[in-house]
Amino acid sequence: MSSKPNRQRIEHIELVFEIYSHIPTQRKVTVNEIHERLASTGIKRSKRTVQRCLNILTDYLDIEKDDRTLPYSYHRRSQPNVFMGPKESVLLEFAFESLKATLPESYLSSMQCAFAPFLLTDHNQGPRIDIRYTLINQKENYDEALFDKLCLAIYYQREIRLHLNSEQTLQYVCPLGLVLESEALQLIYQFENHVYAIPLNQIQDIYISTFGFTYPKGFSLSEVITPKREPTLIAKCSNNHTRNDHEKY
Repeated sequence: MSSKPNRQRIEHIELVFEIYSHIPTQRKVTVNEIHERLASTGIKRSKRTVQRCLNILTDYLDIEKDDRTLPYSYHRRSQPNVFMGPKESVLLEFAFESLKATLPESYLSSMQCAFAPFLLTDHNQGPRIDIRYTLINQKENYDEALFDKLCLAIYYQREIRLHLNSEQTLQYVCPLGLVLESEALQLIYQFENHVYAIPLNQIQDIYISTFGFTYPKGFSLSEVITPKREPTLIAKCSNNHTRNDHEKY
């Protein structure tokens, strides 16, 4: 019989995810840097604990360790270069410049990391695409660490606990995706059989649980509700575990 997850084990997994969100692709970070970043967000752990988490990440995820010099440094593994034709290259540049025009400046580094293997590499030539949106006069700014954790939860389909600026806390939340609408980036999530949308700047923090969920059948982000309309009842997301409030967070 498998043992039930205890509180200490869950907190350790949450810490591993948190550390992963602080590791970039295009540059390297050391244990000391990650330790300082965690401390600045209120997470107090020893450097030895951070090192153990990094060892797990290098063993199981796309994290590489540079042990040629001290102190050792870490970065996310870059994707292999892919050959792109002229049309595909221009379309990708359209996508990249569109994101630059709509998302905050703080996201630029992450976007560059994501697109770097696919975009043209001629640094002597400027962008070949210029996006001119007339509706977006002032882009909202968001917490980059919060955005990183949301990306992890959405990508790995993990339930989260939402802490809102209104001091409300929502547990057992299924993050379904992100929508850019009305000049604001919004999280689309399912909570108690209903789908809601909330701007990211109204979220104070999130905690990623150790349990996953199955994306609701038949749901489409293109038909998602907005804050201007009433929540919509849809098929409930199924969870691959038995709930236990003590074990979960």
